[in-house]
Amino acid sequence: MTLFKTINPPACIGIIGGGQLGKMLSVAAKTLGYKTIVLDPSENACAKGVADEFILADYNDKHALKLLAEKTDLITYEFENIPATSVKWLEECGGYVPQGYNALAISQDRLLEKNKLVEAGFEVAPYKKVDTKEELIVSCRSLGFPCILKTRFGGYDGKGQVNIFKEEDIEEASKLLSLPCILEKRLDFEKEVSAVCVKSVAGDFDIFPIGENSHKNSILHISLVPCQIEKSLVDKIQVSAKKFFENFNIVGILTIELFLVDGKLLANEIAPRPHNSGHWTIDAANISQFEQHIRAICNLPLLKSEYLQANAMINLLGQDYEILIKNISEIGSISKIHLYEKKGNAHNRKIGHLTVLDKDIENLKKKVRTIEKILDK
Repeated sequence: MTLFKTINPPACIGIIGGGQLGKMLSVAAKTLGYKTIVLDPSENACAKGVADEFILADYNDKHALKLLAEKTDLITYEFENIPATSVKWLEECGGYVPQGYNALAISQDRLLEKNKLVEAGFEVAPYKKVDTKEELIVSCRSLGFPCILKTRFGGYDGKGQVNIFKEEDIEEASKLLSLPCILEKRLDFEKEVSAVCVKSVAGDFDIFPIGENSHKNSILHISLVPCQIEKSLVDKIQVSAKKFFENFNIVGILTIELFLVDGKLLANEIAPRPHNSGHWTIDAANISQFEQHIRAICNLPLLKSEYLQANAMINLLGQDYEILIKNISEIGSISKIHLYEKKGNAHNRKIGHLTVLDKDIENLKKKVRTIEKILDK
């Protein structure tokens, strides 16, 4: 019989990354009775104020990573842009990282990501590996216009990619080929949805209610729950997501973003950590994605997640801050406000979010429109 490692409070959890996700993970861990140590390269990391200890260091600082391993009983990471080699190093020097290396490595290579999603049974948009201008020309003609060229490594919120609508766009797009790239067929989709999934060390599996997403300037703007899609599609997500987790021994929260195209759901990308589109779970679910993640990596029982009422999560960006504060009474009367206490309010940088709740979906949408009008002033 296999024995699974369970980490009980008041053990210490190390968190690599001190942004808003690290902060919310730390809060969830401490609510359950754990201590936390956050490692981040910024003195102004917003998770610093809620952790028991803070290590100021780069994500590839071997001395600091070893120190984190020595001081903690378990380590997690808040986002996928830390070097996968850092996780390997942590494990080599005795650190326990239940999330492991696989999900991180897959999410950091868009070509590998597509291949592994297909392997698990997901459908994806047609794609090609391209490294040269000649391959780009041939692949564009093969897939058909429009296409989207993306760097294989790095890039988020629309960065590291360029649209190719016609043959004449290839010349400009080819400048991206100084880096390894992947070309995808650009599809018109009816909806973008996200599935926030979780598996514990012992293998318990759960998916939060599916959310429908909308974007502004390639940045997530609103996530709406519940999403109106057929149950048969949700069932397909469940089967393929569970296989993906099992194939690569993934533990903790992993979010899969999908497009609804002609009645089919096509997987677009994964994020092996709590996700922006799951922030609604803090206020509108029976358990938050952050607590569920802590439970999963510590091998505590998972709860069967459910939403308590219809809700929408609205992202707040740096340019929204002054308008929010000026209208905080009106906005606060119809939403729950979460500010991440980041230093500075840089344009298009996520500084917080709102959660809007209502038992009636149409009333919910009216509240969202009211808030959007205020923020767009």
